[in-house]
Amino acid sequence: MTNTTTDLIARADAAADAAPNGSFLRELSAELRKLKRERDEAAQQWQPIDTAPKTGRTLLLGYPNALGNWRTTRGQWMSDEYIAEYWEEPENGEAGWYETAVEAEDPPNCWCIEPTHWMPLPAPPTVDAAIKSGSEG
Repeated sequence: MTNTTTDLIARADAAADAAPNGSFLRELSAELRKLKRERDEAAQQWQPIDTAPKTGRTLLLGYPNALGNWRTTRGQWMSDEYIAEYWEEPENGEAGWYETAVEAEDPPNCWCIEPTHWMPLPAPPTVDAAIKSGSEG
């Protein structure tokens, strides 16, 4: 059975409340919260591309462009298997990092790139926040 950090924190809090002397469990819970916060903050920082998941998940990718300016784009790792299954002309592609444009209807809708860094996409806004933001314009 796998427990998430959030589940472990909740269980430590509950045990601390139920224990006659729950100070150790409260300290443990506080440390877990701190570690979770640090992990979550680290996940929202640029990381070297060799640490990126090659699962096909969409990520933010970054690299210095030809002029030396930082370029941030959306993209994903595409494996040979993915290319063979989903590309119209798989013989024109090879496994690697690709900038992706879902909105593009005409080929190509992805371009091979050589990113140096990656970061997970941020969580999307809640539907209520998106509606409210859209009505303020």
